Amino acid sequence: MRKNRFILILFIIAIGMFLTGFQLFTNHHLLYLFVLGIIFVGIAVQLKNRFIRTNGLFFGILMILLSVFSTWGIWLAGSILIVYGLSYGRKLIKKYFSDDSEWIWKKKRYVSVKLKEPSDRFETQRQEWIGVQKIGKDTFEWDDINISHLMGDTIIDLGNTVLPNEQNTIMIRKGIGRIRVIVPIGVGVKLSHNAFIGEAKFDGQQLELKNETITMYSERFESSHKKINIISSVLVGEIEVIEA
Repeated sequence: MRKNRFILILFIIAIGMFLTGFQLFTNHHLLYLFVLGIIFVGIAVQLKNRFIRTNGLFFGILMILLSVFSTWGIWLAGSILIVYGLSYGRKLIKKYFSDDSEWIWKKKRYVSVKLKEPSDRFETQRQEWIGVQKIGKDTFEWDDINISHLMGDTIIDLGNTVLPNEQNTIMIRKGIGRIRVIVPIGVGVKLSHNAFIGEAKFDGQQLELKNETITMYSERFESSHKKINIISSVLVGEIEVIEA
C-alpha cells in the first residue's frame, strides 16, 4: 500500500515537471528568464570573488525559481499533492473544505475604483506578493495610486470612474506577470514603461521590449482635460492599456 502511494506521488511529480517544462519552452518570456538564471549560476560558480559569486548565485537561482513558479504545471502538481495529503486527515478536510470556509477565490469581486479627496493623514496599505491582483475594490487618493507586485496579474479598472480635471498618476512595479489598465474613453494617457523582457500594447500598437524603456502618448493626450500618467516597470511580462 505504501509502495503504491509512493509511486502515485512520483507520478504526480513527473506530470508536474513535464507540464512545467512544456510551458517553459512554449512561453519565450519564461524561457528567457530560466536560461538567463542558468547562465548566471554557471558563471557565478566559476568566480573567485566571494561577494560577486554569492550575488550571482542568488540572482541566478531567483530567476530560475521565478520562471518555474510562474508556470501552472508546478502549481497544479503541488495542489494535487496537497489535496492528496489532506485526504488522510478527515478533520483537516472538514475544516478547510467545508461549505462555510472562506477561501480567497470566494472573496474576489470586480468593482470600479472609488476616488477620494487627498488627505494629510498617515495611511499604510499592505499589498499581495503573488497572485492575481485586481485594483478596484480599494479607495485611492486620486494622485496616489502606487502598486508593487512580485508575481501574477495586476488589473486596474478605472473604466467607470469619474476622474478629476487634472493629471492623475499610476505607478506600478512588478517582477513577473501581466499588467492591464482599463481607462475611461476620452481620457488622455501617457505611458512610461520599462521592461527587461516583455511587450507593451497601447493605442493600437504592440511593441516587444528587451531591456528597454518607452514613452508613448495617446492620440488625444494634449487636448484632453483629464489625463492619466502611467509609470510602470516589470522584469518579465507585458502591459496593456484598454479604453472602456
